[in-house]
Amino acid sequence: MLRTYEHNAAEHDSMVRAGRLGLATLVSSNTGVLRALMSDKYKTFDNDHLLEAVVPTLRDSEAQWKVVKASITDQKMVVRFKSDIITGSGAQVNDVMAHGIGISNSETGHGSVSVFEILWTLFCLNGLQTQKKSRSAHLTSSRSDSDTWAMLTDQSKQLDNQALSSKLSDIAASYSSRESFDESCERMRSAAGDVIEGDGQAAVEALGGVLKLSKTETSSVLAGLLLTVGQPGYAGQPVSRATLVNAVTQAAHKAPLDHVDDWQNLGGKVLDLPSNQWATVSQAGVDSLAA
Repeated sequence: MLRTYEHNAAEHDSMVRAGRLGLATLVSSNTGVLRALMSDKYKTFDNDHLLEAVVPTLRDSEAQWKVVKASITDQKMVVRFKSDIITGSGAQVNDVMAHGIGISNSETGHGSVSVFEILWTLFCLNGLQTQKKSRSAHLTSSRSDSDTWAMLTDQSKQLDNQALSSKLSDIAASYSSRESFDESCERMRSAAGDVIEGDGQAAVEALGGVLKLSKTETSSVLAGLLLTVGQPGYAGQPVSRATLVNAVTQAAHKAPLDHVDDWQNLGGKVLDLPSNQWATVSQAGVDSLAA
């Protein structure tokens, strides 16, 4: 399958740059732009399919969803929503959070069809992706399933997409609930009790090792920590797991569009670090403080 779109002269420079990166190929303006060559085993579920499946559900929800961040790049589409009325306290009383939902898709093989929950910190609009996520791969790892898809008629593929659309609509409805938000906020309040025993900078460096971050990425988390300790809900409080979650998600503000999700996902990983890994982070620098 060829993924194409009509060539526009104003997009010429960006398409050339993308082509050099292997993300798109510029062809004659008479035929448009070839942006991807997909296998016949690729399950075609496009951006408009995802929007048509989820947006009506969110529109009819009592949560009053508003789009706060949206992007479409050569690789993927991501839309993030925030509720205007489902809010509550996160790590501390003054750490006001709002309920959020995100959807993402790639028409060029750079990601799955996804619906996921977000916790928005209202002071800085940091977004934390919790473990409440649904992913549906375009190209399954099962060879038998992939071969079956290649044999299906267009009608059967359409029916399969309709089933996926119905599933995504139900998941979005579940993630929209106040109960889902309250459960996630409780986890942030619990994380505020996991206090760093050692030095904050040492804890960030240890966290960088646990998350396998580069030096530059670890520096971004440290910068996020310095911002977090001065904001409502964290100022004057001990540095905790919740503080580090916010420090990690803060780095998403300066990340390229296609990598914002990576940082928001990392925030969720910090929230759910196993006890042995958290001990490595929380006790980093203890010996130097004792000395």
